[in-house]
Amino acid sequence: MKKLYRKLLAELRQIASSFSIAYFRKWSPAAVLIGIAAGVASMAFSSAMTWATKLSLGLGAEFTPPAPARVANEDILPIPQDLLRATTTVERVMSTNLVVIHPEKTLEWPLELMVAKGVAVLPVVDKKNATRLPSLVTRRSVIQAYESEAKKIMAEVHYP
Repeated sequence: MKKLYRKLLAELRQIASSFSIAYFRKWSPAAVLIGIAAGVASMAFSSAMTWATKLSLGLGAEFTPPAPARVANEDILPIPQDLLRATTTVERVMSTNLVVIHPEKTLEWPLELMVAKGVAVLPVVDKKNATRLPSLVTRRSVIQAYESEAKKIMAEVHYP
């Protein structure tokens, strides 16, 4: 993580050194306004497309597009809860091929594993004692760590 942090910091410093604070003060409000305008325009465009579709299909072809499907627990699990509790054991639904990570790995690894294996949580297993489970790493905790490091980098770039 420190290697990645140093690399990002060096790149940000190199980029920041080519611009002055006056440059940022001058163009930051314009960039914010452009971003806001683009967001508003995309929402307006989406609404216009929805309206145009309903108008052309509804009036012209007398067809109303169906609403997006909503999936509820009742749709997924039509089995009565009492029956499910009485017949299903954890052993039947548990994962047998666990994807684990070791505590000394950097933060690059959990995200790559989570994406590659399609999981949101990784058990942290001690290399010396594989039966010891000190913690879990969640996608949210990794993202929060990256956000925290990014804030530190931004603070150092803006206030060296």
